[in-house]
Amino acid sequence: MDSPLNNIDGRMKITRVVVNPGYEIFSDFIRNVWKHDYTPDRVYRNYRNIVEKVTVNGVQLVVKKFKKPTEFNRVVYTFLRPSKAKRSYEYSLRLLNLGFETPAPIGYVEMQLHGIFHTGYYICLYSDYKSIGELLNLDFYDENPQKIGLLKRFIEAFAAYCVDLHRHHITHNDYNKENILYKIVDGKFHFALIDVNRSNFKSHSKMQFTTDLANLGCSPIVVAAIVIEYCKIRNWDYVRVGMGALYNAERLKNKRSLRSRVCKILGIRRGVDDNSKIHGTK
Repeated sequence: MDSPLNNIDGRMKITRVVVNPGYEIFSDFIRNVWKHDYTPDRVYRNYRNIVEKVTVNGVQLVVKKFKKPTEFNRVVYTFLRPSKAKRSYEYSLRLLNLGFETPAPIGYVEMQLHGIFHTGYYICLYSDYKSIGELLNLDFYDENPQKIGLLKRFIEAFAAYCVDLHRHHITHNDYNKENILYKIVDGKFHFALIDVNRSNFKSHSKMQFTTDLANLGCSPIVVAAIVIEYCKIRNWDYVRVGMGALYNAERLKNKRSLRSRVCKILGIRRGVDDNSKIHGTK
C-alpha cells in the first residue's frame, strides 16, 4: 500500500511507503524507518549503503539504506527508472514467484528533496543462510577428505543452481560470493540470492555466464570445476566456455588488486563491519 505525501523538516518528503500485505504488522516501523529510532542488533555494512539487522516485534529484519545517488541518477530515479529500493522489493517478489529463494520482502520507502529522489530504504526478513564464500575458500588439496567431499558436493549443487537460474532467464548482475547464500537441509544444498536490485530477467548468454563466475572471486581451479559441471548439464563445450571464465576471473582479480592498492595509497577505507560506527549502536 502507498502512503500519502508526508513533509519532514520542511524539506525531505516521504513520497512512497510500500508494505507487503502479508507483513502489515511492520507498517509503523517501515513508515518511520528513516528516523533510525532503533538500535541495530548488528551492522553488516557502512560503506556507500548501510545494512543493519534489527529486531521488530520479536522478528529479525534487515534494513538497507541506499546511498544517495548522483545528481544525474536522482533525476533518473524520479522520472525514468525505478529506485534501487523499489527494484529490490519487486525483484525479490518475482524471484519468489519463480521458485527461487530470497529473504521475504517486507517493504520499501522512497524520499525526495526539493521534488527529486534522494533516499531509498528496503526492508526484508533476516535469513540465517551463510555466504558461499566459506565454501569457495575450500581447497581440492586439503588434507581433510571431508572438506574435499563438501567442496565437490557444493560444486555439483551450485552448478545445477546456476543452470536453473539461467534457464529461467535470471541474471543477478552482481553475482559475488557475498550475495549468494546457502544452507544444507537434510543433506541438500539450498541457495538464496540477496542484493537483487541489479537483476534482470532476460535471455542468458554464455558470455554473461562467464562474467558471473568471474565475480565469485574464487580460485581458477574452483572456477574450472564449476564450469565443467555447468557445461555437462547444458551440453556445452566446456573448453571454450572455461577459457572465457578463467580470462574474466583473472581480469577482475587484477582490477580489484589495482583498486585495493590505490585505496591503500590514498588512505581510503572501503567499508566497516563495526557497530560502533553507526549512530545509536553500542
